Amino acid sequence: MNSNFYPNLKSALSKSLPGKNAHLKMAPDLRSEKYMSPSGAYKKASVHLTVIEKNLEPHLLFIKRASLVKEDKHAGQIGFPGGQLEESDESFEDCALRETNEELGLDISKIELLGPMTPIYVYVSNFMVYPFVGIYHGDLDYTLQKSEVDYVIEAPISDFLNDSIVKTKDIQIRQGLLKNVPYYDLQGETLWGATAMMTSEFITIIKSIA
Repeated sequence: MNSNFYPNLKSALSKSLPGKNAHLKMAPDLRSEKYMSPSGAYKKASVHLTVIEKNLEPHLLFIKRASLVKEDKHAGQIGFPGGQLEESDESFEDCALRETNEELGLDISKIELLGPMTPIYVYVSNFMVYPFVGIYHGDLDYTLQKSEVDYVIEAPISDFLNDSIVKTKDIQIRQGLLKNVPYYDLQGETLWGATAMMTSEFITIIKSIA
């Protein structure tokens, strides 16, 4: 990545975003219009796409969600730090930062927010999710919230620029078997669903400034 990577990323996030077109590249077959827009009342959440520097190369942080809560419809999946908007949160940005601190133990005063991405509706849990991109400038000394996070994955952004990282397979969910689901092969982990769709938008933006 060149020296203008972060300023260019911040600038791109302030302009028209690829949004739905990028989301659909990694959408399971069930992601029809019915599943991509709420039909009634919905809950609100935020996630944080945390960019870190490691070995002079930008990486993106993912979490492996814990499987302790049976009611968690995303248990065991790969995601971004984040969670439901609370009354104490002054904004969606504050929610994303608070959750990053709670789940990873990162000092939010050392996070430089670059901008928002396109909100995405998650049908299975009835959440409208508001994603934000930021750079973490502190030491990577994680204190994981074990009830929420099993472990952290630090993925080089350059890995996502190689099309071979995108694969398809059948995925078993509670409602049945999803056929030919697109996913990112993330260091042997399966990154799919809404997180993959948000990642797709992020990588589409990265490609536009590369």
